[in-house]
Amino acid sequence: MPPAPPVSARREQSSRRRPIAHAPIFFSVFIGQVTMTKSEVTARIKVTVKPKSSRREVQVVAGNLVVSVTVPPAEGKANEMCLALVADWLGVPKSRILLLGGEHHKEKVIGIIGIDQKQVEERLRQG
Repeated sequence: MPPAPPVSARREQSSRRRPIAHAPIFFSVFIGQVTMTKSEVTARIKVTVKPKSSRREVQVVAGNLVVSVTVPPAEGKANEMCLALVADWLGVPKSRILLLGGEHHKEKVIGIIGIDQKQVEERLRQG
């Protein structure tokens, strides 16, 4: 029987991180009684959010959507107001808008259910 490794070597072995098995990611958001999944998204749009602005507005600047909100970026309030403003700007119900990425950043990716990507791009061109 081989001798046991020294205590320090045993500690190093146990503290090593083990690889995580990568499983398919299932993302869903519960809104009222309707559960929407990331796979149902038909269009995506990149948005820059400006929190604590003097007024709420949606602007198209050089082909990019810039949303100014009056609330601070605390407890997700700026995200909620951003989603509501984008929904109003696109003319879709707020229940059809999902925050796909950038929850804690000013650059966000928003998913829209029910309208085509071409319609979103056309709305961006119109301003």
